[in-house]
Amino acid sequence: MKQLISIVLFLLTLSSLSAQELKNMVCVVRQDFDVNKKIAFQKMATVLSSQGFFSASRDLESRIKNSFGSGFVYQSEKGKFYILTNKHVIGAVNSANLTFSKDSTDIDYSNCEVIRKDDEIDLALIKLPENAKFKKSLTLDTKPIEEGIEVWTAGYPGFGNDPLWQLGKGIISNSNVKNEDFEETKKATIIQHTAQVDPGSSGGPLLVKSTSGNATVYKVVGINTWKAMRRENANFAISANDIQNFVNESLSDTSKKADNCSYKSDSLNKSVMDFLRYIHSQNHYISKYISEDLAVSFNEQTLKKTIKNASYSTRDKLRNGEGVEGLIFLTAERIASKYKKTKDLSLGRIVVSNDEKNADVIIIYKGKEEATTWFKDFNGWKLKSIDIFD
Repeated sequence: MKQLISIVLFLLTLSSLSAQELKNMVCVVRQDFDVNKKIAFQKMATVLSSQGFFSASRDLESRIKNSFGSGFVYQSEKGKFYILTNKHVIGAVNSANLTFSKDSTDIDYSNCEVIRKDDEIDLALIKLPENAKFKKSLTLDTKPIEEGIEVWTAGYPGFGNDPLWQLGKGIISNSNVKNEDFEETKKATIIQHTAQVDPGSSGGPLLVKSTSGNATVYKVVGINTWKAMRRENANFAISANDIQNFVNESLSDTSKKADNCSYKSDSLNKSVMDFLRYIHSQNHYISKYISEDLAVSFNEQTLKKTIKNASYSTRDKLRNGEGVEGLIFLTAERIASKYKKTKDLSLGRIVVSNDEKNADVIIIYKGKEEATTWFKDFNGWKLKSIDIFD
């Protein structure tokens, strides 16, 4: 056993220099919650726990206490540095806290602006502050990837409650996954691989390694996003080609003029009409218009009542520990229970703010005007407030 340990330590020593360079370009990503949102999350967590949905309650508490994922440094053509990660790592917040580990020292960058995120492809781009100095970044390798080749994962999965650096090795087991579970990921190429992925690895890079003389070069072929349950070594990443398209759209002049909204043509009027038309959709279609802020604004009495009448699919989300998603589904069902007949609903008037990012929308139900507020985020218009809570 001692000989085996010595061999392992020797191998780690040989690769430590190149691994350290890679480590310097990968970081821990945490959501930057404000105080009010923390209070709202804790309140929802307490009620869910009292109703027996302990996994969903823990999910909400972990998000505000010590939830984290991974990300990596990307340099644009103009020389600016950004962090690429998964959208689900940063959730609905508009800023993130980043931690790099260099020479056994933690370097923190707080309140970093999220300049783009996309729910459907599950990617996010974070702007690094001007004082963040990097000599190099990871580059994207967008060429088609072959099955059977060696790949590496890098990130900070949790060990206990703390992120811990992990460099894993495996192979590409499926270069283009086709499965109905990934249908919501719009037009993305999903790569399956066997390199180590654990909770906290999300947002970290999937890499190929090559050597040029004495130099080791890592290139990103994907971003680690999912891990299959009840399967061994079945991990999934979004391809580098999709990442590159996302980055190009995020940093293009056209995207900036559109206020970083993914759906430039998705007008507020169309969104509201779509929302009203599909309020009673069985698959919770309107959930895409419901903001996280609205979903965590239940009072205790209304939340308990809504849980009591919740559908099986919503209860299943809560049982599976999907706290925020479950609350959004509950909100959709609460809205549907109030506005019982779609034919009695219509759009009244819309008043958009000067910056075109907020709006007051009057809807009419059975001839009565009711006020709602909406805001534009990176994925279109979202419902911020509506009078559905007793």
